[in-house]
Amino acid sequence: MRTPAQPDQKFVEGLKKFRAAKSQTVQPLQKGIDSRTLERIKQSLLQGQQAYSAEQIARLAGVSRSTARAYLEYLTEQGIADEFLQYGTVGRPQRLFRMKVYR
Repeated sequence: MRTPAQPDQKFVEGLKKFRAAKSQTVQPLQKGIDSRTLERIKQSLLQGQQAYSAEQIARLAGVSRSTARAYLEYLTEQGIADEFLQYGTVGRPQRLFRMKVYR
């Protein structure tokens, strides 16, 4: 007879499956992406409700424009941010980024 303090084998197997599933959902970051810099970029994107250019995010986050662009592209690929094109009267369209809104 088992005592209430001892978990049964079915419970233990369930915990093992849960831990295995949880570890598979946490994906390692892509090579060249630092978690602290990524968090700075995310926080900069959350400053307001508008879309920002890579140059604006670079200033807000205190990183170079090329670093901001790499992290913004990563966030877009991961489905965390949206990218928009803003067309002017001359020149190339400007790429703008905004965090996705989940409802």
